[in-house]
Amino acid sequence: MGLNTQHIQSMSDRKLALTVIIPAYNEHGRIGNILSVLLQAQFVDEVIVVDDGSTDGMDTEVLQIAQGNPHLKLIRQNVNRGKGQAILSGLRATTSPVLLLLDADLIDLTVEHVESLAQPVLSGEADMTIGLFQHGHFWTDLSHRLTPWLSGQRCIRHRLLRDLPHQAAQGYGFETCLTILARQNKWRVKHIPWIGVSHPLGHLPRNGLSGYKRKTNMYRDILWTWLVIEFGGSWPGRRQYKIHRDR
Repeated sequence: MGLNTQHIQSMSDRKLALTVIIPAYNEHGRIGNILSVLLQAQFVDEVIVVDDGSTDGMDTEVLQIAQGNPHLKLIRQNVNRGKGQAILSGLRATTSPVLLLLDADLIDLTVEHVESLAQPVLSGEADMTIGLFQHGHFWTDLSHRLTPWLSGQRCIRHRLLRDLPHQAAQGYGFETCLTILARQNKWRVKHIPWIGVSHPLGHLPRNGLSGYKRKTNMYRDILWTWLVIEFGGSWPGRRQYKIHRDR
């Protein structure tokens, strides 16, 4: 499918722009595949990679790709602060009205996949889209079938994030935070099947013991985010935070 010329022209007339934000940690050798796809997508105006304290030389790989590609930007965080904080850093670096959030280790991603996620938001059909893996890898397919709200592949209107509770969205709780806010505020959400896309080793954490530790931290952050948003709860080591709803 392709964005037709009339649609592209109408977006230009309204000065709309689409920014892709990619939080990434130690994805050397993988992130280049994602960037090569995004740099082919003519409807993408800006790509921001947020290096969340990588130690594997990923930043050098991104900078090499960025040569001759002014639409590609790199933000470095000196220490690993977690996926949510990396996304928040990317949000502060752009004013685009439409944002597309992608993981850095996607396998078999195509321009068509990216377009299918972006088009409903760009056209005004949806406030947020969520990409769900299908027919790519058994374990990642199963994960998205059982817990679709944890998908990191999303397109969303920037204005909806103005009142985002940043504390609740830190760590690995960002997707859970968006999902709950969407339900509370009745956002128009559309699920997009991503045929053939997957993550590497979707059923096992990478990097041995440190991988399992990161996986444990992920589920902890998800639980904490849910408690904070739904009940104004707290988690050991963090300040109590409560969202004041105005709707």
